[in-house]
Amino acid sequence: MSGPTHDTISLPTSDFASFAAVLAAARDVGGNTVIAASSGDTLTLDNVTTTALAGAAADFTVHG
Repeated sequence: MSGPTHDTISLPTSDFASFAAVLAAARDVGGNTVIAASSGDTLTLDNVTTTALAGAAADFTVHG
């Protein structure tokens, strides 16, 4: 999806240094993707597999 109304996810560099780090922390759980930060926080993407997530780099930003 693209355009001004599509969703993006912004994550802090204190949890993830890059999108590659996001992918490394992602696991498939029951048809969803769960991304676990080292702090213990998690983000669940419903109905998104890690394979689909790998192609969604443009939908993520990592900021300081």
